[in-house]
Amino acid sequence: MKLTFLWLSLPGLACGACSPSPPVAAPDPATVVLRGVVTYRPRLALPPGTRITVRLADVSRADEPATVIAQQLIQTSGEQVPIPFTLPVARDRLEPGRRYAVQVRVDQAGELWFLTTGAHRVDPARWPDSMEIVVEQVR
Repeated sequence: MKLTFLWLSLPGLACGACSPSPPVAAPDPATVVLRGVVTYRPRLALPPGTRITVRLADVSRADEPATVIAQQLIQTSGEQVPIPFTLPVARDRLEPGRRYAVQVRVDQAGELWFLTTGAHRVDPARWPDSMEIVVEQVR
């Protein structure tokens, strides 16, 4: 038995004939974006109104408070972990030879619930595609 394949080319069915895609904005060369998710281990639901603060900080000097380089505030409205974050960082704020880390706080009604306890380092020379930040319960 011989099988014959017939390829049809119908105008209007090719993807090129679909409505044009909106133009994609070129990335800003002066900015890098740190993406990731915040999560935790306990089986605990976040109530609406929980505030999550994600910071990239310069932690180079142990004898000084960390300098915040970039920050995102996330106000939840019922979302549960993992909570995504997107942190734009100006390249000119990143200096060679400095150490940077992501720090996260989770607050509810002014009370601290979760906090980063480990080092979540970021190397500007090897910017991560994505990070998972696991925070620890403090209450």
